[in-house]
Amino acid sequence: VGTAEGPAPASVSVHVYKAVTSERLGLPIQSILERYPRKRANAAANVLVVHTLEDQAARDSMLENRENALEIANALAEDRVRIALQSIVRADDPSQIVSRECLVRVVLPGGNLMPMTTLVSGINSLGFSRHLDRRVLDLAALWLLRHPHERLSVNISPQTFADQDWFDRFDSFYRHKPNIVRRMTIEIIEATAISDNMLARERVAFIQKCGARVALDDFGVGFLSFGHLRDLKPDMLKIDGSYVRGLPHDTQ
Repeated sequence: VGTAEGPAPASVSVHVYKAVTSERLGLPIQSILERYPRKRANAAANVLVVHTLEDQAARDSMLENRENALEIANALAEDRVRIALQSIVRADDPSQIVSRECLVRVVLPGGNLMPMTTLVSGINSLGFSRHLDRRVLDLAALWLLRHPHERLSVNISPQTFADQDWFDRFDSFYRHKPNIVRRMTIEIIEATAISDNMLARERVAFIQKCGARVALDDFGVGFLSFGHLRDLKPDMLKIDGSYVRGLPHDTQ
């Protein structure tokens, strides 16, 4: 945002709450209603609520996340987003590489890579996952075009299922260079955060129809359930390492 003192980073949050009158109203919702009374919402068509965080640590964290998000935005605008490739090998012969997985990296202005913890906090705080997923898809397609005998796994976040631009790009690659798409595996991360299961099923079916494979990542940890196998019908499961480590010797 431009100011008299120069550009200033800003974040805009839109909160929509559906309040239901009930004696069983939970305390978090009740506190929200007390902070944002109905009369304030009815006072004008557009309501601006300015609030501050009382806790210093929370304020510091908010400011740090805001700066991280700004750096990610600048990296996207200045073409400083890269992909790192992690080899996927056969279990019975680790010398044989069967595919590679794309991992997103952000290059800082000085040339160093942004630490992953900083990158994750910047992504999560202001929702840059869809923007990064688009860039990674473009970079993966370019790499596959230059390496016609390789395969790549590309991660997408739950938010990307609602991103029509990502799927328009994917469809464009399929129509113009179908061999590229057929050598992709689309990995769904944090599948529990998918808010629209019907849309997710349609998107997964579309990806598979184009010839790409779909994998559920980190199966067995968090709240990822067998329901996602039934609903999304992936081609592959990536089982968390804690479940298979020591498998030949662990009777349990």
